[in-house]
Amino acid sequence: MKNYVEMAKSGKRRGKSGGIIAGVLFALATLFSFLPATTAFAADEVAYQDAAWNAETKTVDITPGSVTSYTVVTSGSTAWGAGWYAVTGNVKIASRVTVTGDVRLILCDGAKLTASTGITVTGDGNSLTIYGQSGGTGELEATGVSNSAGIGGGNNGAGGAITVNGGTVTATGGEYGAGIGGGKDGAGGTITVNGGTVTAAGGGYAAGIGGGVNGAGGTITVNGGSVTAPATLYGAGIGGGHYGIGGTITVNGGTVNATGGTN
Repeated sequence: MKNYVEMAKSGKRRGKSGGIIAGVLFALATLFSFLPATTAFAADEVAYQDAAWNAETKTVDITPGSVTSYTVVTSGSTAWGAGWYAVTGNVKIASRVTVTGDVRLILCDGAKLTASTGITVTGDGNSLTIYGQSGGTGELEATGVSNSAGIGGGNNGAGGAITVNGGTVTATGGEYGAGIGGGKDGAGGTITVNGGTVTAAGGGYAAGIGGGVNGAGGTITVNGGSVTAPATLYGAGIGGGHYGIGGTITVNGGTVNATGGTN
């Protein structure tokens, strides 16, 4: 900062008001160039496609929206608090992401987020809502570690509220964890698919979408989009993990391909 102030003073020594202003502006511009660009300003508007089931018309309503206050997801973004987030490029996060509060994630067209150890969304008021844009080409790939869901609960953890409104989401559970839903001994939570393309594969003994091993399916609703949910070793495609009951499962629309594992 000392150098920047001296630059401004140099303009003053020249005895010209224009020099003072130019020096100050240069100092401020240089200073701001070093600040992390993780939070977007109002000029950087990001669009998204909202999707919601219309019980009256029995269809999914698609509504365009946009936000001007959000956080750009980077490789170091591992703790997501309540608010809006946007994936604007090719981003890889090595550590498991934790969702706290009401988190809304926009997958921008042409962008991809790889969460190589998964995303934790548990109960108690935590939720993750995923949006795409008009082209639907934004991607999220989440792979759980042992005992954890790709997206949802960790060890002994039930999944929270997880909603997919658009984009392409691929979630693979670690051993004993669902693709989307519960971790080991955890129920699926509340899972809703309104749109997009979802592929959720369970780890051993867990459901593709729903419970981890010993976990019930929870409440699962598919209103639209394309869903592929394979399980391996004793889990349901959609429903409970090994030794877990099915839960409440509703399919109102969309394309669903669910394959259970052995037994």
